[in-house]
Amino acid sequence: MIESAIYATSLKDRLSMLRQALPTWMKQPHKAILVLDWDSPDQEEVAKFVESAQDGTVHLALAKCRPLYEHSRCRNIKTALCSLLVPPEEAESQFVFSIDSDIKVRRDPMAEIEEKWQSRDALYIFGGVVNGWMPHSTGTSVHTIGKFLKAGGCDESMEGWGREDLKFFEGMTKIGLKLQLDGNIIEHIPHDDRMRTKHCKEKNKWASNARNGGLMLDPTVIRKRDFSIELRHPSGHSRIISPDDDIYCGKLAEKPFEY
Repeated sequence: MIESAIYATSLKDRLSMLRQALPTWMKQPHKAILVLDWDSPDQEEVAKFVESAQDGTVHLALAKCRPLYEHSRCRNIKTALCSLLVPPEEAESQFVFSIDSDIKVRRDPMAEIEEKWQSRDALYIFGGVVNGWMPHSTGTSVHTIGKFLKAGGCDESMEGWGREDLKFFEGMTKIGLKLQLDGNIIEHIPHDDRMRTKHCKEKNKWASNARNGGLMLDPTVIRKRDFSIELRHPSGHSRIISPDDDIYCGKLAEKPFEY
């Protein structure tokens, strides 16, 4: 059996969905869980919920003073933070189950990945249609940290909602194998469609999608952060990850955060 993945999600103002989704992730085999809260108006409540649900594996990352939700940047940062949750020598080969906060998990995706084994660090996306919903369009995927970095991660020049996941998939496909997993592994939590752009500058999702569509052919660049993130260990102690910490390479400027 191949090793368990780290479940990683980011959210802003979606505590009601996290309450439903997190317990389903915790039921599956996992090495750790990372929840990146992107300056939610109810961030303290998010922290209280994570603490109440804690099983010793859930890490909470808190970003502040970020009024807009940044899809690409969140995906880059949450994946990079995962590299700090394992020993440095294991980071590149560590699988990350990058999952949206409105997605429940019905069964362990790693079991099916083992059955379809063709490349140890391949990108696996979710295909098919479940109850009228197309899971592969949610941005949910499984991949190693090393493969993510090699592909350049997500293009942070893409703002608002739409296309950033498609560009990411294209980039990953160019450097390796892409396989589809059974869409029944996951289940989408229904919600008001306006929530997709509630915290974006452009409230019209189709206008946002069209703008990002024009950036599909531009080079993908992971940009250095200019703000700090608090990373809380399941035990309760925390560390401030500063802009000087090269989290994309799993390196900290000072003494490593000992887990």
